[in-house]
Amino acid sequence: MDKLVSNFGKKIKQIVDIQMLISVIALVLLILINAYEIFVRNTFDKSIIWIQDISILLMVWMVFLGFSKIVYNKNTIRITVVYDKFPSIIKSFLDCFRFIVIIIFFIILSFASYKLIVSQYGQGTTTASIPLVYYTSAVLVNAITIILIYINEFMKTTILRQGGR
Repeated sequence: MDKLVSNFGKKIKQIVDIQMLISVIALVLLILINAYEIFVRNTFDKSIIWIQDISILLMVWMVFLGFSKIVYNKNTIRITVVYDKFPSIIKSFLDCFRFIVIIIFFIILSFASYKLIVSQYGQGTTTASIPLVYYTSAVLVNAITIILIYINEFMKTTILRQGGR
């Protein structure tokens, strides 16, 4: 069972690393196209209207896929003043409860974003005609990744903890 959890964790790390690479690429592209827009606007007194649609798309992908890396690395903000005072058995229960609540939330978010994607087929942005599903897909990818991350965390804290007893 330890090997299964370990292999699952390695696959999730690979997924998160790929998402982080996509996030960084989106950031670089965002900077480049906005620098280009600023150059064109200041040099030729023209504005490229579709830059805003592309910028928003790149920001959405950058933020949502980058957030997966933050969650994976456990760099989220937690206030543990009360939690730290509990005995380890209660902490274990609270951790399991937290993982379950987070997984349920992201399952609901996955279904909601999938329904939104289905309803957006055929719709695009006004200026660049970018399909709206491209924007919402980042939310779905992120939600599924967060589910996998927390399933892995749940398995590590429950299955491996019980195996160590």
